[in-house]
Order: sequence, then structure tokens, then C-alpha cells
Amino acid sequence: MLIGQTRLKEHFIDLISKDSLPKLIILTGEEGQGKYTLARYIADKVGDIYEPKQLKVNDIRLMVEDAQSLSKRRVYLLRDADEMTAQAQNALLKFAEEPTRNAYIILTVQHENNVLPTIRSRGQIYQLDPYTKEELRQFTEDELILKIFNTPGQIKRAMQIDIRKLENVVSKVIDNISKISAANVFNIINHLDEFDLDLVISMLLYMYENKLRDSAEPLKTLEQIKVIYKYKAQFKNKSINKRNALEVMLIELREKAIGG
Repeated sequence: MLIGQTRLKEHFIDLISKDSLPKLIILTGEEGQGKYTLARYIADKVGDIYEPKQLKVNDIRLMVEDAQSLSKRRVYLLRDADEMTAQAQNALLKFAEEPTRNAYIILTVQHENNVLPTIRSRGQIYQLDPYTKEELRQFTEDELILKIFNTPGQIKRAMQIDIRKLENVVSKVIDNISKISAANVFNIINHLDEFDLDLVISMLLYMYENKLRDSAEPLKTLEQIKVIYKYKAQFKNKSINKRNALEVMLIELREKAIGG
């Protein structure tokens, strides 16, 4: 079920009705924002759907080969295309440079920079719109979840965990970050491992931003918030080791907390 995204849905319906849908579409948005759901919505309106199980170079080459001899419209849906290697993306270039009449490709990525410039320049990039609280309330009435998370995917996953436990763990991290040695940061990660990283980051931001309002040292707290936003952007790159990056982020938060 696709909640929200009215502007984009209407835009794509208009393009399809005019037979002017771009051959290569790149949908970008936060994890859980509904990129794949929107991609399926578009594809269902166009024709057949072909979705490779993997995005390795040979899978892409087979897909491009399949696109050369279509008798009716087909949409090739590449979910989480952030994970494609440069080699696989280069294999996709043949389609991007010489699209066939009945073939369309939709890529979903967290950020357009995760796609090679040669692909970006040949596609149309669409950023998903943020959701209103009224739209998100169709998934849950839990006020804590609604305050912290802003995408349908996050909310659905937050509903499957003990959200109060995550709140408690993150609260202890924030309260004790300046007292924890750099060597013990690894132990903190062990307590966070049971939760998805993006849920942890959203909870950290929510609680730090609450702390900022009552902080006796607002500049330190603001610096810590900046650190989290910096790493939140880095975590969109799926090629990085997120566990290692989380460890480095916590060490930086510790340094900011003690005034380093």
C-alpha cells in the first residue's frame, strides 16, 4: 500500500498517459520512505515487470540483452541500486545510452550520489516527498514512534521492536558517553546491535535534540548533533562497514562530550 506521495503519483500517471515516461528513472529517498513501493506503483501502470534477484554485472547484462527484443512494454526494477558495483553500473550504460522502444528502468537509491555520474546524467531523478504526521498515523498511534520516525518503513520496523528498550539504551549512552573509555565503546555497540542502525540514529537525534532544549552546555550538545548528522549521511553509502562507522561516531560523540 502506497501512502502519500500524491504529487509524484499524479506526475507519473500524467507522464504515462502522454506516453512520455522517462526511459531511466532514479527514485531517491531515506531508507523505508517507500521508494520500492512507488517504483512498483509506476511499473504496474506501464506493463510487465522484470526484477533481477541480484544486481551483479552478469544479471545486468542479461537484463540489457532481454531489453533488446521486446514486443510490449516492460519495466526493469532495480531495487537498492546503491549496492551495484561500478562494473554492474557500467553494464547498465548500454541501455542508458541506447534505450529500446518498449523498455524502462527504475532504480531506487538512498542518494543519487550512490549512482555513477554517467548513469545520473542519462536518467531523471525524483526525490520522494516527506510524509505528514496524518499520513504516518495510518500505520500507528504510538506517539513516541510518531515523534521519532518519519518514514513508513521505519515505523513498521519500530513497531516490531521494544521501542522503550531502545529509548532506554540510547538514553544511557547519552548520559554516560563522556564517562566511557574509548576502549569500551565496542561494548556499547553490542547493546545496540539488536536494533537496525537507522532506528538507532533516529533515536539518538531525537534524544539529543530534546537534550539541547534543556542543556547546560548547548554548544557541546549541538556539536554532538552535528556529528550524528555527519554519520547519518555516510550511512547512506551501503559500501561502508556500518558497525565500524558507528564505533567511530560514538568515539567522536565522546570527544565532543568531554570537550575534545
